[in-house]
Amino acid sequence: MSFSAVAFSEDRTGVVEGRVFADFFELTVAPDGFDVAFLGFGIDESATVDIDDRLTGGKAAATLELLTCDDLGCAPTGEMFDFAATFTGTGDIERFRQHSQFSVDGAHENTVAHGRLRAATASATVDGDALDESVSASLRTIDVNSNAN
Repeated sequence: MSFSAVAFSEDRTGVVEGRVFADFFELTVAPDGFDVAFLGFGIDESATVDIDDRLTGGKAAATLELLTCDDLGCAPTGEMFDFAATFTGTGDIERFRQHSQFSVDGAHENTVAHGRLRAATASATVDGDALDESVSASLRTIDVNSNAN
């Protein structure tokens, strides 16, 4: 499993929403080592996320539904997972900025996002079972400003 916790605020409202993104893998023992198969991903856009201002650590709790994808798109499986993690920031903080514009049939939108990202390690539980090891993760803050007409 790999995952990120994100503190997300939109349009400078000061309201911070938590989001957790996770990729699910199946690990099986094979004669020549391990086989890793990607199962799907999960997103909880209303997760409980608390990240400190310096991205040195944080906590997250989420309920994730497994989604799988094929050539036609992605679909929910109905399989739900309770997820909780404690993060420790590692390495340097990276800053980013993204700007996008589009126009369709006279409607225009302009979006600017900026934020910070820091690699992290995390101890996590899925459905109450602890993952055996600390796993690679990330901590992010994102501010989005968008206007449309």
